[in-house]
Amino acid sequence: MIRSHSRRAAPEAFQRLYDGDDEGFIASRMTALAARERVFMAEIGVRHADELLGDTDIDTE
Repeated sequence: MIRSHSRRAAPEAFQRLYDGDDEGFIASRMTALAARERVFMAEIGVRHADELLGDTDIDTE
């Protein structure tokens, strides 16, 4: 799982996972992914929301 989810992209998130902090891992990974998404959106000219994360739950299915 770690190889396929790019440990380099969020090393602090994976440290939380190693430490058994599941909730911290999810929160840290979510923030890292949202930041990467914002960069991508800017690259293709899409205006993103002012806040990094909203109130919507993550779709895990």
